[in-house]
Amino acid sequence: KKLALVTDYKKCISAEKMSVILEVAKISEASICVMHINEKQQLDKFETSNMNTLSQYLENVDHSFHWMPKFASKTEVIQSFLEEIGIDFLVMFKYEHSVMEKIFREPVIKKITFNIELPFLVINASN
Repeated sequence: KKLALVTDYKKCISAEKMSVILEVAKISEASICVMHINEKQQLDKFETSNMNTLSQYLENVDHSFHWMPKFASKTEVIQSFLEEIGIDFLVMFKYEHSVMEKIFREPVIKKITFNIELPFLVINASN
């Protein structure tokens, strides 16, 4: 009954991609819990705009926004959130990363894939 959407608000989610999540929530009669990991004190203008757009997409759906502190790896924070809130279904967006990003960024989706026991939907947002 609870679907988690993990986002960093750094990329704008298209209405087309968001419609997939809204349909899953509608079919399963689930609320959507949007989770963001605090990596800095506040969002910049672009991230705030992306959060507002997401909020508009969710206007007609039972939803909540959650801010988690980055106390360890992102993977551990996400797993903690899933357990703490009692999430039944996880959704994440996969974006293409530059070579440098691939070297320095934590491979969150890959790590979660091997450590999760609930349904997990990864939406390719790069195209």
